[in-house]
Amino acid sequence: MSGFKRWNLYQQERFPLLRHALLVTVTTACVLAFAAQARGVGLGWRWLLPASLVGMLAFFQLRVLDEFKDADIDAEYRPERPVPRGLVTLAELRNLGLVAAGLQLLLVLALRPGVMPLLLACWGFMALMTAEFFVPEWLKARPGLYLLSHQPIVPLLQLLASAWDWAGNGRMIPTQALLWLAVVSFGAGVTLEIGRKIYAPGMERPGVDTYTAAWGIPNALLAWLAGVSVACLGAFLVSHGIWKVLPPLLWALAVWAARNFRQLRSVKEASMIENISAVVVVGSYLTLALGGRT
Repeated sequence: MSGFKRWNLYQQERFPLLRHALLVTVTTACVLAFAAQARGVGLGWRWLLPASLVGMLAFFQLRVLDEFKDADIDAEYRPERPVPRGLVTLAELRNLGLVAAGLQLLLVLALRPGVMPLLLACWGFMALMTAEFFVPEWLKARPGLYLLSHQPIVPLLQLLASAWDWAGNGRMIPTQALLWLAVVSFGAGVTLEIGRKIYAPGMERPGVDTYTAAWGIPNALLAWLAGVSVACLGAFLVSHGIWKVLPPLLWALAVWAARNFRQLRSVKEASMIENISAVVVVGSYLTLALGGRT
């Protein structure tokens, strides 16, 4: 199999480029708009492409790091995945991750050096995540703490995206705006992470960590709704005008999806939870961009 076919198959299975590109670009545009609005200036659209690219590369790096963390478990329980079945190797993924870091470094140094401290902070936190904060067994035995310990990477990445607007400018973004962005981003990260690991009973597999397996369906849904609530409440409190309507609507949609899944427990409803997670995230960031105030 040619190199292109191998990597195209890998991205389809483990890192769908189009889906990630759309989500990262939309959320980055919203974050940049929110930051510019908080500073009382116009949106600098010239930063959208490099900021989105740096963010996209960061999410790819997280995927690479997960491949390393899960290598032993995948080999034992998920041999159909790309690495254990030999489609790609960990060494190849490591090299691509390093290339991604090099591209991030070049973009930041060439276009927005003031962003560098936050890029370094993201890399440092990724390293801690990979080491699982030096207590891997302790964390794995506590799914809730594992989740909470890893989720600050999402606010860090969104603060990094916002810095393309304000880093190096004379007028600094208000601290309050950064705090609201961090709150919404944290809730959004929890929503996506739990939403993609809510499985119907027939989907569960030995060795595959899911929140439904760890906590049971009712508690997993409550945890998911907690993440949704943080994202929606943060967006609601910082919004104004007609945009205040959107977060409650998103929350109601999530409650409806959770109720359906709890009753039906089907693969279709599990997929709906994951899809609505993305809708909640995009809607929360749109509220910040179009209706946010600080």
